[in-house]
Amino acid sequence: MDKVISVIIVDDHPLVLNGFEFILKNSADIVLLGTFTSSADALAFLQTQPVDIALVDINMPGMNGIDTTSIIKKDYPNTHVIAISNLNEGSIALRML
Repeated sequence: MDKVISVIIVDDHPLVLNGFEFILKNSADIVLLGTFTSSADALAFLQTQPVDIALVDINMPGMNGIDTTSIIKKDYPNTHVIAISNLNEGSIALRML
């Protein structure tokens, strides 16, 4: 049996969260552990539960995805981050990297 990949999604738009949840729920290899509309809630969750992948929106109110990613990479080095955004601005994507 292959390893199941654990995922969380951090995005302030409920429609985006619902869309990703709909896509991921039918995968036998992925378990969606949570969806969060704020970075603070996602980071609090990571303190209690290891996660393989965090899908993080770059542009969010409060703490943005760039700062969130910095914290995840520092405090949870085994969690991989995938940036999600509807922005068409290359410089913002480079900052996320």
